[in-house]
Amino acid sequence: MVARSVGRRRTKRRRESEAEKRDSGDKRGGDEGRGRGVGEEERKTRGPEKERERSARARDERCPRREGSSSMPSRTAGARLGDTGARFVLSYPNEKLAVFAASLIGFFLLGFLIRYVVQHVLGVKAPPNILSNTVSTLHALIVVSTAAYTFINGDGDIGSGAEASWIGSVGLVISAAYFIWDIHNMIVTGFEPLVPLLLHHVISGISMAVIAGWVPRAVWYTCILQMTEGTVPISNVVTLLEWRQKQHSTAYVLGRWALLIVWLVLRIAIVLYFLFPVWRDWAGMTDIMHFLALNGPALLVFNIGALFSMVLKGFPWLGGDSKAKQS
Repeated sequence: MVARSVGRRRTKRRRESEAEKRDSGDKRGGDEGRGRGVGEEERKTRGPEKERERSARARDERCPRREGSSSMPSRTAGARLGDTGARFVLSYPNEKLAVFAASLIGFFLLGFLIRYVVQHVLGVKAPPNILSNTVSTLHALIVVSTAAYTFINGDGDIGSGAEASWIGSVGLVISAAYFIWDIHNMIVTGFEPLVPLLLHHVISGISMAVIAGWVPRAVWYTCILQMTEGTVPISNVVTLLEWRQKQHSTAYVLGRWALLIVWLVLRIAIVLYFLFPVWRDWAGMTDIMHFLALNGPALLVFNIGALFSMVLKGFPWLGGDSKAKQS
């Protein structure tokens, strides 16, 4: 009786153990099945994604994306240089570009108007160079005023982050437009000697346009050189007296001496002064400013050559109407 009871209990425990093993096996099988199902779903999902990534990389290699794309390959040096040049040109301030265009059109219109009034309204037969001197005198008066104002109210401002003088920049833009007009005028009128003045106009015009648009820290220094245009009105008066054959008049002699004095001050002394602030601030200047500063020594050489070839022509000037009458 006791043995039969013990046997039943053992049989019951064995059956319960076997049932637990079956339950745990079924549970592991279900987990493995679910795992295989998830793996298959992931493989099905990741397969098209990888294919799309491969297609995108191949497309980018054929047609590089615009800047800012994370998958853009490194661009060639030529392409980067082209983009930089385009941005450099397009970055020219619109208001200064408008001043340049208005000045250029204005100089051509003024030259035409003066020629029409003098020749057709007043009936005076004046040579083209005498008529164009009116435009050059007006240009000189404007830009010398803007340059002097900028020079008096500044001192280089290297390293201080100060903004460039708006008035000084406008004066440089006006001069750049004037040089284009004057190059056309010199070629049409057959000005001699053409080559030295042509080189002066091209170098100065390009430098002023670049400084006004892209190198604002160099405006103050350039205005020092721009003040040399102050000799133009006196030189034009002397030319007018020579055209009217007044070489023996007191006015002509005074004009020649005035031109000599003003030339020595504005064309020689002030250019020599220009070298001082450039030397003082050289360490704080950029490479482009170093290059543009070479305009100073070049202009000094040009002005010294013009002093002997043009200003001192006929020196000493012995005028006087009384002496002319006695002879």
